[in-house]
Amino acid sequence: MTIEKVLVADHLVEPHHHQLENIRTLSDDEINNINVASTLIASFNFSYSLFEICNENYFSIEEYYARLIRIRGFNQKVTHDIQVRWNTLFLNYLSSFRSFVDHQESLFKMQYRVNKLDCRYSRFKSETAFHYDNNFSYRFLWHLRNYIQHCGFPSIGFEFTGYGDKKEAKETIVNVALDRNSLLKNYKKWKSVKKDLINQPDAIEVISHIRSLYASIQKIAHLIAQLNIDILGDKRGYLLGIVNEVVEKFPDASPVICVWDVKNPTDAKPLSIEFLPLYTLFNIQDTFFGKNPALIDTNRIVS
Repeated sequence: MTIEKVLVADHLVEPHHHQLENIRTLSDDEINNINVASTLIASFNFSYSLFEICNENYFSIEEYYARLIRIRGFNQKVTHDIQVRWNTLFLNYLSSFRSFVDHQESLFKMQYRVNKLDCRYSRFKSETAFHYDNNFSYRFLWHLRNYIQHCGFPSIGFEFTGYGDKKEAKETIVNVALDRNSLLKNYKKWKSVKKDLINQPDAIEVISHIRSLYASIQKIAHLIAQLNIDILGDKRGYLLGIVNEVVEKFPDASPVICVWDVKNPTDAKPLSIEFLPLYTLFNIQDTFFGKNPALIDTNRIVS
């Protein structure tokens, strides 16, 4: 058996029907460069997936919050269901936020232990420390996750006002609030947050803190993308160059690597297909540069 790895344009000509066009055979050095880049991108994908989960949980809260203004008529079951659904979404959001930050810190710390000259860990710590120190919502919800873990769900209230009657249509106003006094009474480990918490109103409106935290999470994700682009270095440009070789000839195709058995050239057949990690690569770029096509080096192609 004689093996060659070939850069191929993969056309999806119709559902479940692929047409392959050979571009050229790749050298061992090129395959090694692709493998190194793929390993680095996979490391980013680990943390980015946690950011995507955090995104999903945030938008689920916003979607449910928007649905609350359309609720008409209340009974015990309705209020119970609202409480359960809100707590589910809120816990998911806080948990994914903590997982995203904690896991990324562990990854950068591990890299620093291998190479003491690697400054990415300190840059990441500086960024998260900035948000903790300067954004009450960040540090409050950071510790609120601990509160839930040790004390259960905090006392939360839902206030619906302004919807009027049939003759006078008014916009519903929803206020979702945490009880400040019960937070202070039930938990003694607020640390530096306690002083801030004492100065909060009796009913702490929570949606504004959820949104403020999300703004910080986006900025942290932006830094992580930048650090991973730095880690990729010239491997990123190399991968994009491979992609351009394909899309310049076949703009509607996806670049893949086919492993061929070429022992008998007249009967060559692909043994397997390897996908380039383009989806994750473009996620890195989108997170850092923004979803502006002018800042993307090539077409976004998802195999």
